[in-house]
This record gives sequence, structure tokens and C-alpha cells, in this order.
Amino acid sequence: MHFAVFMQGWIMVAIVAATTLA
Repeated sequence: MHFAVFMQGWIMVAIVAATTLA
């Protein structure tokens, strides 16, 4: 299981989306 890696990647995507929509 690479759950931690998956969550870290999802958080990075969320940050990019937040900065783009900001």
C-alpha cells in the first residue's frame, strides 16, 4: 500500500487547484 504517497499527491493537486482558482 502506498496510501501516504497517494494522499501526498492528492494534496499537491489540491494546492495547485487552489492557487489556480484563487
